[in-house]
Amino acid sequence: MSLLDNRIGFIDSNFLEKLPSERDEQHFRIEILRGFSDGVAWGTRSDGQFVLLDHDGITKSFTGIKAEIVSDFSEGVAAVGINSITKDGAVVKFGFVDKDLNWRIPPRFTDCKSFAEGVAAVKIDDTWGFIDRNGKVVIGPRFQSASIFSEGLCEVSVSTDNGIKSGFIDHSGNFEIAPKFERLYAHLEKKANLENGELVSDGLEVTMDGRPLIEYLPAFSVFKSGIAPVSVRGRIGFIDHSGKFVIEPKYVYASSFSEGLAIVSNDAKQKFGFIDNKGKVAIPEKFRFVLPFKSGLACGIVGSQITSKFSYFNREGVKQGAFSSYCSGSFSEGLAPFGLGTLNPPGWNRKEPMSFSM
Repeated sequence: MSLLDNRIGFIDSNFLEKLPSERDEQHFRIEILRGFSDGVAWGTRSDGQFVLLDHDGITKSFTGIKAEIVSDFSEGVAAVGINSITKDGAVVKFGFVDKDLNWRIPPRFTDCKSFAEGVAAVKIDDTWGFIDRNGKVVIGPRFQSASIFSEGLCEVSVSTDNGIKSGFIDHSGNFEIAPKFERLYAHLEKKANLENGELVSDGLEVTMDGRPLIEYLPAFSVFKSGIAPVSVRGRIGFIDHSGKFVIEPKYVYASSFSEGLAIVSNDAKQKFGFIDNKGKVAIPEKFRFVLPFKSGLACGIVGSQITSKFSYFNREGVKQGAFSSYCSGSFSEGLAPFGLGTLNPPGWNRKEPMSFSM
């Protein structure tokens, strides 16, 4: 597959292209875009440096640092990772910047997640805890992994007699739902029939000509619409705030809910559809790749993942508008990014996503 053009930009709700300037204020070409959050969107320049765009396309650049990884903005700040030299060599340290790209919390963590409900999960040495907006530790580091808070709860994992298990804590760090679930990953069949537009799924990141393949679907447990996906014996279902299953674990893949619908798959051959919060099929499993609903639309591929373009679909699964692109993203703040690399931002990892705004 070859991309016929390398335009990047945004489309509005009428699927009309809104093209930013090809170059930032320092005359570097912008080659990758991400969606808007908190009124701004990240771009990546041809020299690998991140820039921040507003809705008018005006950019800001870091001064004196080279960001390696960035998260979307949430609650006015974004997580940023930069290279730091330690006695063990170069490592990436994470902190948080404001929209002027000034440090609000200096980079001192080995990993972190976005802020939600006033706190952010951070990795201190080898374990996860939580900080407030001032960078103060409010829940001590003692978890093997951590997600983000939503509806007052956050999924974390701890070591138990039965191995590493996930449960949900409150803002005091106490378990509201006991750690008895597996870490939430997609369990997809390995395939290697690339000639017919299929993909290889072996748990590794896979791209072709810069396009992400199915490994980039996020797998994490966040409460939305009162329920959250959890995994038991390799199958995913949905629990309520009491920890009771309201949708039985039967899926090989399931996302958290967005706008009342969740992505699911019963198909180890990697087709995806949507269910409502009662478990009823809203859109049959027909997508080869799809992102959660945003602004009433889902961005996805129905045909071959390698040769087909992304299009936008309504809640009935009907394609909307004529716009399509080899790389497209979800709508946010009235705009959706498109162009080479849009869905493959550097450093984004399905297993440990920093940002949950896809």
